[in-house]
Formats: sequence, C-alpha cells, structure tokens
Amino acid sequence: MHVARSTVRFALAATVLALGGLAAEGCGGSRRRGLFFDVGDEAIAVNSPAVIGHAAGKLALQAALAAMEPGSYAVPQARPQVQTSGTATNGAVVLDFGDFGTSGTRVDEATLRGLVVATYVRSGAAATVSVSFQTLIASTTHLGLVDVFGTLTYACTISGPTCTGAVSGSVTTDDGFDVSTAQTSGVTFTLSGTPGTLVLSGTIFVASSARGAWTITYVGLASAVDPPSARFISAGTAVITRTSGSALSVSLLFTGPNQGTLTLSPGGGTRSFKL
Repeated sequence: MHVARSTVRFALAATVLALGGLAAEGCGGSRRRGLFFDVGDEAIAVNSPAVIGHAAGKLALQAALAAMEPGSYAVPQARPQVQTSGTATNGAVVLDFGDFGTSGTRVDEATLRGLVVATYVRSGAAATVSVSFQTLIASTTHLGLVDVFGTLTYACTISGPTCTGAVSGSVTTDDGFDVSTAQTSGVTFTLSGTPGTLVLSGTIFVASSARGAWTITYVGLASAVDPPSARFISAGTAVITRTSGSALSVSLLFTGPNQGTLTLSPGGGTRSFKL
C-alpha cells in the first residue's frame, strides 16, 4: 500500500507542475521537503501534520454535524464534495477533496487531495464523530508533498449551533524521508454552527523520525470552515517545544490569515511567519 501511495504522490507532483500549481502552492507540490530559513521554520514543519489533520477534520466534523442537526449546521460549501449515508443518529460522510487531476482543496494553508471518511453516532445531545484518513495526500510549504494516515475522534455535546467536546487520535505524515506523527489526547474544541468556526485548546505530542520529539500547545486556535475563502487559522497561539536534543521553544501568535508573529526561546528573537 505504501508503494502505491508513493507512486500516486510522484504522479501528483508531476500533475501539479503540469497544471501550473507551482506558484499556487508555494513550490510545495514540486519538492519532497520544505525550504527552511531558521529553526522557526523547522517548528512550523513539526506543527504541520496537526494542521493538516485538523484542517480536514473540521470539515468532516461539520459535514457530520450537518447530517445529525441540519437546522443548525450546513454542509461544507463547494469542495470538498460531500456524500452522506445513514440517519440523523447513525451514519457516515465521505469528503472528496479532489484527485491528482485537480487543483485540490486549500484549507489552513494546506492543499488536500483524496478522500476522508467520517462515521458518526448520536444519542440525545451526545455525539461521536470518527474521521479516518485513508487516501489523503497533502502539500504544504514546509512539508512538501506527504501521504496522510490516521484517525481523529471528536466526542462532543451538541447544543443547537454549538458543539463542544474533546478530540483524540493521531495523524501521521510521510514524505519518503521523514515520518511524523502528531498524537492528540484530550484537546478541547468548540465548533460553532453556520458557517462554522473551530477553536482548539490543548497539547499535542509529535514524534518525527527526522526532527525528534516535540510538544505543541494550542491556546484558542481558531479556524473557519466556510466560506472556502475564509478557511484559514485567524487567531490564537501555538507553542511548539522541542523535548529531545537542545532546548527550543517557538511561539506562533496568529494575527492574520495563517500568519502572525513568531518568537524564539531561548534568545527571544521575533519575526513574522506564514504557514
């Protein structure tokens, strides 16, 4: 299976170039690995698997909520295309982000292609949505082109247009050189109804074969579901701390679409960043 997905990845890279996607993706679709200017970029790369997972996950969660409570939640607009089966209490949604013959779907500065499947169960106000990444391929400026594997499970309480709870699971990215897994346990979230905004707070543990062990702590990290032009991280803080090797902490304060101020510690140096 890994060989097949690697073949698809290289075919996708060639297609992106053929479609002129090089500029649109910040050159991410054309290279195996990202371009780094400092350790701040390295930390952004460490954060990228979690960003990819929750970018796809929030759209899957919104689609599942729309199936369970259509009066309070809307199906995500445009791409990804969504297919729903089952009832309001037990069913599944399939999100199609486009294949390698398309430009894909841009979410939180990641371009997503492939399918994501979410199953949901609801009993009264309590709901569980399990999001599975089986054929997802993503590209970002800092990771390049990666295969995406894993499952995220959102357990929440639905109260009209607001869903609150905790998310757990893991997201693994593989570019053929580095395998990186972002393990989420007990990160709290709130998703507000139409058009939908996801807010995350809590700690994620990252193990990277190339970059070592890290923790990521989100504080009020807010990103929109719709409209498609607003699918970006707009507010909140991500603190990315290396727990193996020399001490390093990188704080990302989001003040605009997928961008803001980066602070390095030790040293206290600051600069602007963009995912």
